[in-house]
Amino acid sequence: EEELVIGGSIRRFETDELDGKLLSALCGRKPLSAPQLAQSLGIPRSTVQYRLNRLEEGGILKRYLYFVPARYFGATVYK
Repeated sequence: EEELVIGGSIRRFETDELDGKLLSALCGRKPLSAPQLAQSLGIPRSTVQYRLNRLEEGGILKRYLYFVPARYFGATVYK
């Protein structure tokens, strides 16, 4: 169970082992889609989507960031 402080109030949010596995998979080096997460964890895609939505609504997941190397945009990278 996690305690979140949002706008000065404390809100409780319960997480379980599956939530932990999802969060760990999201923190990997390669971003995974919901179907890829479902396959890697051996659970239905609908379960993954439900859990991700719940984590977002609970304030555990705030945003997803993707970093694209500059060379993919045709920029020259100097070292």
